[in-house]
Amino acid sequence: MRRLITADIRRILCKKEIYVFAFLLYAVLLAVKSKSDVEDQIDLFQTMVTLLAIFFCIIPVFLTVYGDEIRTGAMQCVIGRGMSRRKVIISKLADCCILFVLMFLGFLCVFYFKNYMSDLVLSPKQNLMALIYVLITCVRATGYFAISGMLLFTSWNVAIGLTSNIMLVSVVVALTLIQDNTHISLADFWLDGLLSASYNDILIGNFPWKLILAVAVYIVGVVFLTGIIFDRKELDL
Repeated sequence: MRRLITADIRRILCKKEIYVFAFLLYAVLLAVKSKSDVEDQIDLFQTMVTLLAIFFCIIPVFLTVYGDEIRTGAMQCVIGRGMSRRKVIISKLADCCILFVLMFLGFLCVFYFKNYMSDLVLSPKQNLMALIYVLITCVRATGYFAISGMLLFTSWNVAIGLTSNIMLVSVVVALTLIQDNTHISLADFWLDGLLSASYNDILIGNFPWKLILAVAVYIVGVVFLTGIIFDRKELDL
């Protein structure tokens, strides 16, 4: 499986598309005017991370990892040669996670560079929390990839997986509205709510127990369920 992941990453990094999206990501960040206050700059950074994670990273990464593999039949070929379906599921999720992390670590470097050029001096803790916010965003994206991957492997349809990525963004909004009107803690136990609470726990010095719950349910649990469903699916190999 390690060789499959390495081969996939090398193949994807040879494509021009991934660099185009990375360039757009960094160009947008550079184009946004920096704030004069450190706290405002951090708030702007977190907003940009949340928005750009969806529009410039999750969708193109999903298409790059899954789209070509299914369209060309490469994934069926790997399965037909004896690679277990569970390992294929995990390896593709790992591909998405690695690419997303690489793009957003570059995003973080651009943020640090902008702060330096704007003479904004962040404390070591603020710089560390910016890194932690990016890493938690990467966990959130991995959860989205896991859920959309489950729908893709169930339907064997890239469009359904891609649409689910977009729909997952609106789930937290819908659950928040329901929670505000019914006082039932739905949004708090959704992936986004758990990870937001985890970030706040880290910020005040508490252990992020909800981060473990989020990973266990929305990544490990979903991958395990995907494996059960996908093992029963008939494919033309």
